[in-house]
Amino acid sequence: MKTLRLIMLAAMTAIAGAFTSCTDYQDEIDALDTRVKILEDMRSEIDRINKEIQDLQTLINAMDDLDYITRIDTLYNTDGTQRGVLIVFKYADPITITNGEKGEKGDTANSPVISIAQDSTDGNYYWTLDGKWLVINGERVRANGKDGADGKDGKDGENGKDGADGKDGADGKDGVDGKDGIDGKDGANGKDGADGKDGKDGHSTAPQIRINPVTLEWEISVDDGEHWVGTGITATGKDGADGKDGANGKDGANGKDGKDGENGKDGANGKDGANGKDGKDGADAIIVDWQKGTLADGTKVVIFILSNGGRIVVPYFN
Repeated sequence: MKTLRLIMLAAMTAIAGAFTSCTDYQDEIDALDTRVKILEDMRSEIDRINKEIQDLQTLINAMDDLDYITRIDTLYNTDGTQRGVLIVFKYADPITITNGEKGEKGDTANSPVISIAQDSTDGNYYWTLDGKWLVINGERVRANGKDGADGKDGKDGENGKDGADGKDGADGKDGVDGKDGIDGKDGANGKDGADGKDGKDGHSTAPQIRINPVTLEWEISVDDGEHWVGTGITATGKDGADGKDGANGKDGANGKDGKDGENGKDGANGKDGANGKDGKDGADAIIVDWQKGTLADGTKVVIFILSNGGRIVVPYFN
């Protein structure tokens, strides 16, 4: 009998351990499902931000390469409302600027704010993250390209050596002067050295962003996705506060005696509490507006206004 009790105790312990293990696995599965859902919900937000970063890089490159805008087409939704504009360049690929749409609402719409700003000291443009300079490996990330290094000058060819002077003729006999020897011909000039190669134009790579699938932290890359650096910004925003529960309904009065013992009807359920507030909206568009203008020298331009108040000016010839 004692042996039987020991066997049953061991079996119950094993079953309890199995339940605990299943519970642990379920927690991991739930956490994985949460991460997958967040990544799926944020996919459109990631694509939108990366597209706007690339569009911004196109505008900066247009200034560097002396490119210019040739056409601006208005885009419309199916209901006839204006959706945005298509900017067509002389050389670069066109870009589309929508009317300042925001990211999705909810607890997964916590996005980094990436833009550019011009440094007043050197006049160059640099990428910014949440209003501060984007620093990778201790250096700010340039948005406009650096000038390429000058190519090395080719070496001049060496001059050919002069031919040896001819020997003097032997003295003639008295009365007849000897003839002078013929001068040697000059050697051919050496060939000129090959010209040095021109330095390559510097163009910064537009940053790319993603969400780390394990930590759910926004990461950024400035080398076409080869290396990723954490931004310290998580993709999950804070949940809105829960609404208060509605008051319980009053119990119904008891039924009258004499009838077939029907219970009184239950009171109506109390109203549900108001829903909690939505999470913070996703980041605004990087390029929030644009307008045509004319510089003091008469050059027509398009001025693109950024969410951080900065401006990019691109020539416009149509």
